Amino acid sequence: MSDRTDLPDCHPTAFEPGAPPSAAGPKGALIVTVGGSPQPIARTIERHRPAYICWICSQKSVEQVRDVVAAVGFDAEFPRPADRKELVEDEDEIVNCYVTATRAVGHVLREKGIDRDGVVADITGGTKPMAAALALAAVTENIHISYVGGTLRTKDGVGQVIDGAEVVRVGDSPWKLLAVDELRRMASRFNRYQFDAVVEVASSVVARPGVGADLRRFAEIVSDLAAAYAEWDRFSHKSAVEKLKSVVTAAEAPIALGHFSKHVSFFAAVRGNLEWLQRIQEASHGFEQLLIEELFVDLVANARRRASEGKYDDAVARLYRAVELLAQISLRRRGIESTGKVSPERIPESIRDEYVSRYSGCDGMLQLPLYASFGLLQAFGDDIGVRFADQREEIEKVISARNRSILAHGTSPVGEVSFGSLLAKVLALHGADADVPFPTLAL
Repeated sequence: MSDRTDLPDCHPTAFEPGAPPSAAGPKGALIVTVGGSPQPIARTIERHRPAYICWICSQKSVEQVRDVVAAVGFDAEFPRPADRKELVEDEDEIVNCYVTATRAVGHVLREKGIDRDGVVADITGGTKPMAAALALAAVTENIHISYVGGTLRTKDGVGQVIDGAEVVRVGDSPWKLLAVDELRRMASRFNRYQFDAVVEVASSVVARPGVGADLRRFAEIVSDLAAAYAEWDRFSHKSAVEKLKSVVTAAEAPIALGHFSKHVSFFAAVRGNLEWLQRIQEASHGFEQLLIEELFVDLVANARRRASEGKYDDAVARLYRAVELLAQISLRRRGIESTGKVSPERIPESIRDEYVSRYSGCDGMLQLPLYASFGLLQAFGDDIGVRFADQREEIEKVISARNRSILAHGTSPVGEVSFGSLLAKVLALHGADADVPFPTLAL
């Protein structure tokens, strides 16, 4: 069993002898390298019964096509298919062979419009560079690969297959079997915080026949992990911590057994994220009281992620809320639980009359907006209140850009410069950096 997460377990049916020739009429396409004995190539044509053949030939082997055709039992039910020849300039030069092979595969898939599930690349004939080049092109384009082996060979079993003893072996492209494209999409979307899309891609890997146990389990865990981070990104912290805890537990046994070795640091980062969420959980008494500094840090980290996606309006909206939260946290430390319901007696005498006049509600309690909250903190001599007063003019300029945002009160989009400026002011106000990096999934 493989201990690499990007490879499935060895799968015994990945490259097996083909079934007997179908009685159905010709269909699909066969791309075949030509060279050597015509009999193996004839057998693969009879096995696959293509409606179209693309021959990859060298200058030396192109004349052998007629020998292959003569060796095939074409008849009324399986007439000779339409075909095309692609010539390599140097059959011993891998790059030249690869260029020709990719041209042949592209011709069949895109010019002829044949579905890739109906295309087979047979790598039996030709030179080793020709066969290797076609195999590479087949893997890249995710088409089936065929090879003609045999039960009897010359030279005591190590030479050429004896005519009449050929066995056509057909397998899925390793690209498909190892879910290479899907793994790349999973990693790309995870690293761009597109967690719902990760779940969708991972589900397709789990459902794919032939995928090894390690790879299937890895995809299941990444799917659950993406669901957890999606909850976190939506500020559903309680749900996120439960899901993350479940994923970390599920990954422990495979990691202990040496699986997922390529992603040990990734899962270590996941555990670190879980510990951070549990810290919020503890500080907030089970996410019930969220006027805590940890939530401020989480808000800023969320804003950074939205900015990395180019969603600057969303990012600035989060930073604005983070500024409000800083004021609320600082006031709560001074016994003021809500800026929407402040007793006048809690206001220092130096500003009490002004605040009562400007911010009193119908019930006589004060309702403090953002600037008034920081003004109150300044009156208390609070460090954050003092820092806000020192930067107020610059902060007002940035916040005015936020207020013109379509997500606030205006119609103007917020750009990267405004976001970066407000982020710098928010961090200066806080007095320290604030970030909770999500892990990077590398494949």
